[in-house]
Amino acid sequence: MNERIEELAKEAGHVYVSGHPVTYYQFSDSQLERFVELIVEECLNNMEHCDGDLDFAIWKTKQDFAI
Repeated sequence: MNERIEELAKEAGHVYVSGHPVTYYQFSDSQLERFVELIVEECLNNMEHCDGDLDFAIWKTKQDFAI
């Protein structure tokens, strides 16, 4: 999982589940809602701090989330 997404998942209070073949994160409804809010805040923050350069905001968001 992408490092920034992992940080946001931890901040939201995820439960780490190690499974086979994939390790994943499990959220309660409230944790999932908080996780989504954190992702949206991150995206909005990139737009607010791009000094009008939306191409930079898009690039920064892609970098943050490894898209």
